[in-house]
Amino acid sequence: MRRRPALGPSARARRAVVAGIAALAAACKKPAPARDDAALAPIVDAAPWITPTLVIDRVEVSLGTIPDAVVSSRELGRQLARCLIEAGDDVAALARQVPAGRRPLPGAIALRFDAATTPDGASRVVTLTAGVTWQEPVPLPAPRFELAAQGPILDGRVDVATVAVIERLREEACHGLAAQIELLAADDLAPGLAATDPTLVQWTLALIAARRPAGLGAAVAALLDRPAPIGDAALAALVALGDPSTVSALTAQVDLSDAARLSATLDAVIAIGGPDAEAFLQVLTAHRSPDVAARATAGLAELRQRRP
Repeated sequence: MRRRPALGPSARARRAVVAGIAALAAACKKPAPARDDAALAPIVDAAPWITPTLVIDRVEVSLGTIPDAVVSSRELGRQLARCLIEAGDDVAALARQVPAGRRPLPGAIALRFDAATTPDGASRVVTLTAGVTWQEPVPLPAPRFELAAQGPILDGRVDVATVAVIERLREEACHGLAAQIELLAADDLAPGLAATDPTLVQWTLALIAARRPAGLGAAVAALLDRPAPIGDAALAALVALGDPSTVSALTAQVDLSDAARLSATLDAVIAIGGPDAEAFLQVLTAHRSPDVAARATAGLAELRQRRP
């Protein structure tokens, strides 16, 4: 199975909104004890961090070019919701099922499938984009990923091949969303930085940029030399953390001949600030590029003005 961009929206796309998730929840979970008012406090910048639970507002399934007769979009949505809800306390169908001490976070889940036959007619390729949309303003990234898989067409049964691949992707969608939601609710994000799945590492960096937890600057800086998009996400996370102690790691790996990377590093160093940032900018005021030298000079002046 490989990750790739999903096919574009089809004019024949059919949507089905899965209703009755509340009824499904009754079979999956019992109501949790009543939450106190503290569970309704803001998620980010709260002290202490309030663990969220995704409350499924609805599941929307689009089949794209796949005929409704081949697979039930409503059933796909129900299966995904049940899978996520049964995974643990990180997902619920009703706000009253959110465990005490957690913050309910309503979200709509969308699954968008599309399918095509390979040019040789031997296989069926199905793509899936899965994602969550928050139903209220919240400064947290929303889980999202894209997948593609293919399966052989036997005895000319395109429909059977399509259903088989869709089922594989549905299971992968459940596992992928559950993994991202688990990290979303985690108190400690450090394990996510060591994940073997690059998608989870990038997702963890996005969460760090949003939540700005203490003590992760060094672990984030260690990812700066990873290829894009992880290296870029690490840089953004360092800027969000704003920890001056990470500037030396940031500047140590910069290639002064790489104009784009140098520009991004300059912006990051100026945003973070601190003594190491000023020292780095001082050196770059003599850079052979007039633009770089001017940017460093202006940044140095800005940091000096920001001194306490």
